[in-house]
Amino acid sequence: MITPLWNPAQGTLRVAGLASGSGDTLWRALELQRELEKTWEGSPFEVVAVVCDSPDSKCASRAKDLGIPCETVDIRDFYAKRDVPMKDRAARADYDRLILERLAKYSPSMLLLAGYVWATTDVITRSITTAGVHPADLSVMRDGRRAYAGADGIGSSLAGGERALRASSYLATPVIDGGPILIISPAVQVGNDGLEGKERTKLYLGPVNEQGRLVGARTVLEIANGRFGTDAEGQVYYREEHIPDGLKFESWDENLPLHERSMEALMSPRSIAVIGASARPSLGNGTLKNIVDGGFKGKLWAVNRNGEDVHGAKGYSSVAELPETPDLALVTVPGGVVVEIARQCGDRGVKAMAVLSSGFREIGGEGVEFEKKLMETVNRHNMRLLGPNCMGLINSDEAVSLNANMLQVTPRRGGVSFITQSGAIGSALIDLSESLGIGFSMIASTGNQPDVTMNDLIPLMAEDRNTSVIIAYLETIPDPGRFVRVVRKASELKPVVIVKSGRTAVGARAASSHTGSLAGDSAIAESLIEKSNAIRAASLEEMFMLASALSNMRRFSGNRVGVISNAGGPGTLIADALSESGFALPLLPEETRNELASKLMPQASTGNPLDLVATAPPEHYAVAADYLINSGLYDALILMVVPPVGVDSGSIGEAVAGRLSSGKLPVVSCFFGTSAGAGGKRVMTESGIPTFKYPEQTVEVLRLMRSSSVPYAPALEGGESLLCRMAEIREMTSREGYLPQDDCRRLLDMYGLPIVRQALLSDEDNVGSLGLTYPVVAKIDHPDIVHKSDVGGVVLNIGGPEDLRSTVGELLRKFGGARSVLVQEQVRPGIELILGVNSDPNLGRILLAGMGGTGVEIHRDVAAAHVPFGREKAMSMLRSLRSWPVLEGYRGRPGVDTDTLTDMMCRLQRLLLDVPAVKELDLNPVIWDGERFIIADFRIRTGAI
Repeated sequence: MITPLWNPAQGTLRVAGLASGSGDTLWRALELQRELEKTWEGSPFEVVAVVCDSPDSKCASRAKDLGIPCETVDIRDFYAKRDVPMKDRAARADYDRLILERLAKYSPSMLLLAGYVWATTDVITRSITTAGVHPADLSVMRDGRRAYAGADGIGSSLAGGERALRASSYLATPVIDGGPILIISPAVQVGNDGLEGKERTKLYLGPVNEQGRLVGARTVLEIANGRFGTDAEGQVYYREEHIPDGLKFESWDENLPLHERSMEALMSPRSIAVIGASARPSLGNGTLKNIVDGGFKGKLWAVNRNGEDVHGAKGYSSVAELPETPDLALVTVPGGVVVEIARQCGDRGVKAMAVLSSGFREIGGEGVEFEKKLMETVNRHNMRLLGPNCMGLINSDEAVSLNANMLQVTPRRGGVSFITQSGAIGSALIDLSESLGIGFSMIASTGNQPDVTMNDLIPLMAEDRNTSVIIAYLETIPDPGRFVRVVRKASELKPVVIVKSGRTAVGARAASSHTGSLAGDSAIAESLIEKSNAIRAASLEEMFMLASALSNMRRFSGNRVGVISNAGGPGTLIADALSESGFALPLLPEETRNELASKLMPQASTGNPLDLVATAPPEHYAVAADYLINSGLYDALILMVVPPVGVDSGSIGEAVAGRLSSGKLPVVSCFFGTSAGAGGKRVMTESGIPTFKYPEQTVEVLRLMRSSSVPYAPALEGGESLLCRMAEIREMTSREGYLPQDDCRRLLDMYGLPIVRQALLSDEDNVGSLGLTYPVVAKIDHPDIVHKSDVGGVVLNIGGPEDLRSTVGELLRKFGGARSVLVQEQVRPGIELILGVNSDPNLGRILLAGMGGTGVEIHRDVAAAHVPFGREKAMSMLRSLRSWPVLEGYRGRPGVDTDTLTDMMCRLQRLLLDVPAVKELDLNPVIWDGERFIIADFRIRTGAI
């Protein structure tokens, strides 16, 4: 299994530098960070600190100028005090320990060796992911070793007769310059310069070091984006492809980072070539016709074997023959030909491609290889690729008028931008959109999405003047780190609604722990979507109902709803649903109610719901709407009409539509009945007021429209990183499977998590030396037993040594293969909670909190948050529990210390951020005994995630 050097789902990569001299490699990375911070989605990494080896170094003064925290540990003074030479490795190990102590308060996730600091020991490299930069091509081998490793990379390369000099980045290991290679720079050509020795080295020092700085910055970016990973043997992979000799660049003009490539050419092209469009009926022919019929404002050409014109578009036989370079190439040729077409487009300078053709990864076999080669070509030429195997795209902006897709229907223009990973679902939903009054501003089908994903499309849609709401159907969440940054920012501008299908990998092992059972399936995806502040729709129907509402109505933050109805039954259903969803139904003041009653029918009720009765004329709806809107008591309104005999529902709609669409309050409606309510539905839709089939749907839409996000604060709360002990922690957690109980105890204790006093017994003969206070509890410690109490592996109320001796013997005899018996002091009864962790290889980890004990899976009263999160989110998790009154205290009974509990949650999060190997964890029960929390049982599973 390939484990990323950094999983972007954990948040921003925190980079520290270790530098001598100028530290320019680190400053080039900082320069890239600040360049990325100016882009729409920001930077995936942050330079947090630097350690310099001299207080007088250029690096130290530069750090001060740039506002980067700087620690200085004078290396010459350090060695002089020990009276040892600079090559002494034992002294260097002590120096490295001091570096880790200085860096711990900055909680770095990665160390970049910036300058000639290649002598770093495994004290550092075993504690933190460390990348170095070397001024030579480390892939060159002589006699089975790296020819140009060592202090003088440039000089040795020149002496070796190299005609091209390169710089390399690598993962630092105890072997100096011997770690796996990451990136190799483009070449600096060696000329006939006539120089020798140091003078010749000096000539090439500047340009090679400049390449090294670029390599260092690009390495940090690729690690931060999760592109680099390693397997169990330490082999390096880039985008899951083995790169034994590193990722070699021949030019920095190729394989540009995504932020330097053009998305505008994809969604707002000024010129298009439809490749594969001919005069005969075909995918290309139909797609080009859609573009023509849609009134595309730019230039349009057809490319086909015969160079024939198609639907009025001038035809050419190849991309090379086009009169100018198109912004967008729309490719409809068979899958096996697409790679060659992509090469032609790249050679011509095309900026973007949309490949509607199938025959790639989705078919397996050779299709996987086709897609890999396609992406190699796309990246080499810095293009953006939508698809392959996609439906196409639409941009209804009048300045573009692009309908470049394979659909047989043309959706009407409106305020909804739609991203779909499934072309089939996208086609069906677009066909249904008219009935809900939905129109579209942009549509994009991402298909296999090896390149363009919703993360690339969301920024365009969020900034689009015609888009009021963004909806997306996803089968996978791409690049979770980017996803959170992009969607969270977009959600600040306009609503983002997501339907996520499928289940995560954790579902397959849901029964392996309490946490796995409680937070399996799609819980991690749901937590990630919640963290992004998107609205999670449970179904396609719900997504489209929300799109209908949010394309015309704003989100709201209150919980007061006013209901206008003309029938008691549906009104009661709505009232029940509102109450269950946490809404309040405030009454108008008595004086106002009396005044309103005088203007309605005698049988009408001025409660909430306000019941106008079935025979109420249209003007009564208008009067009621005025009173509720002007009262200032409501955050949203619902109009519920059962069309009565003799009253035209359309006239009711006309009477209230103007008032309800004034924009003062969000309004949703239901005209109950397919035919009788058709007139009212039509008027509501035309007025921009969403209308739904069933009464309860109005409440569900309001519930989802209500904004309840917690401020995003991925603070590293819970204390500083245990960087100085990380080598020990990594060694302890390096095995796949459940940790032995003693290792669990050590790890939890390191992070200040309160564990019950305990001891391990491998036989009954050592009972007398435990030093525990009776009564105690005995629990079997067996590698194959998770839920000990379920199999009789827990014995309570053991009152003394003799009872304990016999109990230990019985447990060991009963459970063959047990490692030991865990003996713990028995905790006083109290409120039992659970803290847990679950993980997904791509989506990261969630922390779970709730009511615990043996009945945890029955009650299922838990809340989850995606890591990292802030203290405020931890408290909101607790408040969301059904059992919150128990935690807060009720009816004179004391609750728990919630400040200490949230502190424990943050400490546990700190552990997770420091130790990526922890993929599943149960602390259950965590008992509040009235004075303190104590963890009575725990289990930790480690491995690659």
